[in-house]
Amino acid sequence: MAKHKQPDFNGVANSGTAQISNLQQGDVCRALVLKLGGTTFDYSHIENIKVKLGSKTIVDLSGTQLKLINAYMGRTYNAAYLPIHFADPNSRTIDGENWGAIDTSIPYGSFSIQVKITGATAPTLECWMDKADANPDVPDREVFRAYVSGFQSIPAAGRPTLAVPVGSIIGNLITRAHFFHAEISKLDVKRDGYNLIEEGEVALLQFEQAELNRVIQAGHLCFDPLISNDQSMSISTTMTKGGVKMPAPLEFRAVLDDADTVNMITELYTTVERI
Repeated sequence: MAKHKQPDFNGVANSGTAQISNLQQGDVCRALVLKLGGTTFDYSHIENIKVKLGSKTIVDLSGTQLKLINAYMGRTYNAAYLPIHFADPNSRTIDGENWGAIDTSIPYGSFSIQVKITGATAPTLECWMDKADANPDVPDREVFRAYVSGFQSIPAAGRPTLAVPVGSIIGNLITRAHFFHAEISKLDVKRDGYNLIEEGEVALLQFEQAELNRVIQAGHLCFDPLISNDQSMSISTTMTKGGVKMPAPLEFRAVLDDADTVNMITELYTTVERI
């Protein structure tokens, strides 16, 4: 694996949006690693990160959300570095480690990153790309990992259905759904009427996740079908009936003990057309 410094960010300021409009293309992007420096600047000063392929946003989350996702996966925390993983270093297999990486040899019209900074002091920001060689013989090379966002305001305690973002067109695979919350105590998940999680008490779900080397984070809950690091357990948003492909009915219901705003980040295996 190679590691290449990317072009300089434009617009790095105490509050504002820094951007690299021309991330390198031609190889496979396994991860983007942000280096944060300056007088006062860490993940909490990053209001939003967007990564785009052409006009399509494939990453949309805050610095805090990214830090919690990485911490949940057991990745090392360092205040100076904030990685965005597309490949899966936790996978059971060598081939699986490459799933989700972005093959930019396809190529795409543009590959860019925007970082919205709020309340920093004299920040500095740099970016490196972890790369691998492109291989045109790899199947499904147009598939990559995306981090898509949504939120829902719940006005009172209850058991609402959550509108988990899954992309715009059927065919995506859900690898994880992250919920950033204060009041969720149970989670139910169904696909085509089948219970993937029934009466899922948060304490129980997180106990089992911790048994399998996930690191529980306050204010974060994960629906994690890849808890065993086996990509074949991803949840398809598509089903076939009578030889016809159609959207698979997916239902996420949560018990909330009080009013809350639930922010959601779904990790998907997807393509530019389906995001």
